[in-house]
Formats: sequence, structure tokens, C-alpha cells
Amino acid sequence: MNDYLRMIGFASAICCLLVGNNVRGEIVVAEDFVYSQPTKELGPGGGFTRQDYGGGQSGPNAGWTGRWVSSGNGIITGADFEEPADFGLGITAAGLSPIYANYLNRGVDLSGLAADQTLYFSVQARMAEDDVTTLPHFWINAPVGDPFLDESQISVGIDDFGSVTAELGLDIESNDDELLNDGDFHLLVGKLEINADGNDERLTVWADPTGTEEGSSASVEADVIGSLSDLRSQIQLGRMGAGGTAYWDNVAIGTSWDDVAEVDVPRATLQINPATGQTSLVNTSGTDFELKYYEINSESGSLNVAGWNSLDDQGVGGEAWLENSPTSNSITESNFGSSTTLANGDSLSLGSAFDPAGSQDIVGRFATDRGLLNVTLIDYSDAVIGDYNGNGLLDAGDLDLNAAVGIPAQDLAYDLNNDGIVNTADRVVWVNELKNTWMGDADLNGVFDSGDLVTVFAAAKYETGQEASWGQGDWSGDQKFDSGDLVVAFSNAGYEAGERPGGPNPAVAVPEPSTAALLVAALGMLLLRRPR
Repeated sequence: MNDYLRMIGFASAICCLLVGNNVRGEIVVAEDFVYSQPTKELGPGGGFTRQDYGGGQSGPNAGWTGRWVSSGNGIITGADFEEPADFGLGITAAGLSPIYANYLNRGVDLSGLAADQTLYFSVQARMAEDDVTTLPHFWINAPVGDPFLDESQISVGIDDFGSVTAELGLDIESNDDELLNDGDFHLLVGKLEINADGNDERLTVWADPTGTEEGSSASVEADVIGSLSDLRSQIQLGRMGAGGTAYWDNVAIGTSWDDVAEVDVPRATLQINPATGQTSLVNTSGTDFELKYYEINSESGSLNVAGWNSLDDQGVGGEAWLENSPTSNSITESNFGSSTTLANGDSLSLGSAFDPAGSQDIVGRFATDRGLLNVTLIDYSDAVIGDYNGNGLLDAGDLDLNAAVGIPAQDLAYDLNNDGIVNTADRVVWVNELKNTWMGDADLNGVFDSGDLVTVFAAAKYETGQEASWGQGDWSGDQKFDSGDLVVAFSNAGYEAGERPGGPNPAVAVPEPSTAALLVAALGMLLLRRPR
């Protein structure tokens, strides 16, 4: 017993030690260069005039403090960039003298981190094949003036032999196990340990790591700073050489390896059904985030303001969401006082915000509670008829949206039988023809049986007047579970009929409401006969 208690005490001590050393880690900043503006031509000054290069991701205790700034031949590409094919990249190229005056930089705030916090940082870099003069570098302590003379710079990069390099001040170490000047992108991951050996910092960099802190690496030690608070307030993507073009992607700083090994900036998709105009904002980022703002723009005027069903109109977040003078060119909505949680895979329907007769030139942006404005991905091709919540599936969430938005508001995006009216008949089309199941199939598993009846009655919403979902018995679409729903379900003739055959189901006459009492009585007998 004493041994058991000692083991518990030892485990508790280890847990406290791990928590104290920030093993969990956190992202500080991340950037994937996805922006909507067209690519600038390379030239002196680069140029970000009226451009919105301020997205990416910030962490809870640190983050970006401004937008990207360019010098010399430094630009950020847009969706029109074709070689190498990528939605967006950072570029630095030769052109100005001195050669190191071509860069992209951006301010960061690390004040929320411990002064001796170990930092991990990463970037994907690409240089021309056999180029031995570009020498791309990612500085987290950007040099002041000439980098060849700066004794406090901290960077990872590629040298004139194609080797990965770790640089602290004027001390440089390289590893030529893997040559990186082959024209392909390579992942560089650096680890900065403050005062790792006396007053000396230790910087280790891995090229295309094979695992956590595994693979080809170089390491250097030198005394360049006393704590993280001594770091300058900007990072920099630049070059030490006068050669060809350096391409940059997926920049990140974090406090653990996992934070930076794979950059995952929160990203949402604006899913548009080109046939109906139905539009949804879908969280495709892989993680939950807090939505505070979104905008949808169309240069050609392809937005349908009359069909737009704003979050304000829907009552999302109470009175928090506010519209901002919508036009056929721009729709925006803001939440100033709070935010709305958009869980991974979830979506927000925006009604028929797109005009099917218009041009497919939509550009969307959204902002999280971190204050950054990110571009939404636009998806016209995968829009599924009946997928009202825009998650790519026909599920109960679509029926609940149809009930909450379509029937009371008469949003014709839900008019599946094209009779100019949104009613229960459209739900029957969705269930029978799109989902190929029966009305009453509460769990949408393809059959309507006693299990569905048990499920909806167990939710205890029957004849209570409380709001009910499809899975709680609202089959008619009035957001309540009552005898009318049983009439709709049993009149569809699917109870205990097994799975529906392929193809549309012929219309079935709806019985008189008085039949509902018989159905309820039959249901009560059914439930009483179920074994305990």
C-alpha cells in the first residue's frame, strides 16, 4: 500500500512538473499567405498599397501586431499566381543593392510568454534548382542594417552550398546531409533555447524533419539575448544573396513542436449552390473558432440582398449581429459586443445570398476574436441540393434549418418542389427523394420503425409546445412535436416498410387530422408492448 501511495505521489509530481514547463504549448503566430488580392509585379518597393495582407493566426497570449511590410523585391502572391501553383506565397527576389534589402517582415508580440520560454519556429522555403546565390533566411530577430555584421540576429536558412544553417549573431553552423537547392519546398524548423548553456542561447534547426526533433539538423550556441523580451518586435523573410527568387510559405512560431510542424490557419469555406443561390459559411479549419465578422463581395454585383438571410435576421447571438448596408456588390455583418462559436464542421446558413444568374466572382472574408481578417475559400462545385447547413452532407441539421428558416420565413431556397411555397411538402421531397428515406425516420438511418418512435417520445417534447428538432419529432416543420407530425409520418407509408427503393416516392394523400388520435393511440399500445 505504501508503494502504491508513493507511486501516486511520484505521478502527481511529474504532472506538476509537466504543467509547469508548458508541455502543452501554444501557437504564437501562423501564416499561410492566403489573400484575395492579385499578385503584384516584382519591382523596387514591392507594393502593398490598399492591399489587405494582415491575416493569419494569433495565439491567446501573443500574436501579430500589424500587417506585412515589404522592401525591395518582396511581394505576396494572390489566387492568380500559377508558378509554382499555390493559393498564396511570399516572394523575395534580387534587384536592389544591398542584396539583403529585399524582404517581407511583420510585427509580433511575445510579451505574454515567459522570458525564458523555449520557442519553436518554422517556414517552408524554396529556391531555384542549383541556385547557390539566393541564400534565403527566416529571421525571428530581424537584423538591423547589415546582417553580416549584426551580432544579435537569430535565423534559420539555406547557405550557398544548399545546406541548412542555424545562425546566432555571427556564429553559423551548417549541415550538408541534405542539399536543399533542388527547386522543391523544404520545411525548416528551428528551436531556440534561452540561456541553454550559461548565458549562451542554443539554436537547433531541422531540415525536412522525420519526426519530433528528428532528422538532419544543425546546432549553434552563442550569447545573443538575455530573454525573450530582448527580441525585436518583428520577424523577417529575406535573403543573404543576390541570386534568383526565394519562395516562402507556412510561417509559424509556437512553444511546442506540434505548433509549428504543420501550419493550420483557421479557414472557413463559403459554400454556394450555383443552382439555387443557397449560401453557407462552413468551418473547415479543423478546430472551433469564434466568429466576429464576415463579408461577401462580388465585383459584378452577383449578390442577392433580398434572398440574404442575415445572422441578425435569424437571431443568432440575440441582438449582437448587425448588418451594414448590403448591396449587390457587398454584404457585411459584424458582432461587436461578443462572438459566435463556429465549431469545426458546423455552418451558418446565409439564405440565398448568391444570384444564380450572376457571375461566380465571389470573394469572402471573415474575422475571429483574434482580430485577423482571413479569406474564405469559395466552393461552388460541391454544393449539394438540400445541404442547407453547407457541411457537404444531407443530415438532420438541414431539416432543422428548413424548419427554423424556410417555412416561417418563406425562403424559396427551401422550395424543393418549385411550387412557390415553402411547406411540409418540401420536407417530404427532401426526405423521400434527396435522402431516400421515410418521413418519421428520426435518426435518418434509412428506415422508419419503432426505434424512431421511442427516440422522439423519449425527448419528452410531445404536445408540450416546446421547440423540437427533427430528431425530437418535428417532422412537419413547425418546430413542435404534436399529433400533426405523426399524421405526416404515418401518411408517408414507411412505418416498418424497410428501406426505400431507389427513385422518387409517389405522393401519398395526407389523412384528415382526426386520424391523428388513432395514430397516437396505436403508438401508445406499441410502446406498452415493448419489453422492459
